[in-house]
Amino acid sequence: MNRMNKDKILTTLAAGLLGYYLSISVFRHFVWDLLYQALPPINHRHLPQLYTGLFGAVVGGTLGYMLFLRLIEKKSFRSGRKQYFIALMLMIIVPFIIAGAFRVHSVRFVEKAEHTVPTSIRITEESEDASIMFEESMNTAGGLSKQCVPKKENFAAWGKWIAELQLEKAIDREEYEDKSIATLWVEYDVDGKWYSKIMRFDGEFFIEDAGDKMAFYKNQALANALEDILYTAKDIKQYKGAVIVNVDTHQEKEKQIEVSGEDFQEMVRALNEENQIEPDAKIFNRFESLKGRRGLWIPKTEKDIYGIFLYGTQEGREVTENFMIYDRQTGILKFEGQYYRADFMKKHIL
Repeated sequence: MNRMNKDKILTTLAAGLLGYYLSISVFRHFVWDLLYQALPPINHRHLPQLYTGLFGAVVGGTLGYMLFLRLIEKKSFRSGRKQYFIALMLMIIVPFIIAGAFRVHSVRFVEKAEHTVPTSIRITEESEDASIMFEESMNTAGGLSKQCVPKKENFAAWGKWIAELQLEKAIDREEYEDKSIATLWVEYDVDGKWYSKIMRFDGEFFIEDAGDKMAFYKNQALANALEDILYTAKDIKQYKGAVIVNVDTHQEKEKQIEVSGEDFQEMVRALNEENQIEPDAKIFNRFESLKGRRGLWIPKTEKDIYGIFLYGTQEGREVTENFMIYDRQTGILKFEGQYYRADFMKKHIL
């Protein structure tokens, strides 16, 4: 092999290596957009990563080869017609082969992952009062969001319903308007690797981010199960204890009030028809004033508002969680949109 051929091989390899690194860094987003075009609407969160580098290596290597022909060997397109033609065909055909392999690999991986039994399932509500946050500083806050968790023995059934989701349609991201009432968060262990799936539920469809598309799925069994668990979460009797916090104590566990046993049952008994009230304008406006853009926001100055964090039985790594709001000023408790008189000061709970 003469020196010119060695230099040509080294130049092609170097250009391929450069193309590889550029495609996984500077041009990563652009290459992913190209590869996404080969995919059906599927969960894109854990797709195989090696194809972006391969794509760049092929394009970089062929460009390097053609530049060597033109600039070093001084070959015109006419004199090196065969070599230019082969390089161009490789630059056009091989990326299509890579895209096809990416599609097959991705679809098989997603199908395998989503046909295994989930290791974690939780459902969060998306209503304006589905979370409570206590202000810590101008830009930070901490608190709790409502979360439902199916019983662990039902994870297999939930996994089956998720695997049986039927694609109804897919639309461009720009056309999507979020009207979800809940979000389903699912985790899997696939051959020792973590895999997750996130779907919004709008009462009819399960909606998933699928690259540059939003995919809409249906499965009535899954919808029924999700609606049932959201409804069950509104029943105070399914919780086994509570932790009471306000703006001064939500970050300091030793100062939080844990409520269990008879004290918790006393709290549960407060939520009865006899104690339920129709709030007057003053009470209603006081609670409404706590609503922020993404849930309830308790400012640092509001020390009489308490969050009563409810917790159920742990299922896997997760626990069903909910909360009530108690106003020490008025002795009013709010739970799931209903108002109750409950003087916890007198009952020595607070």
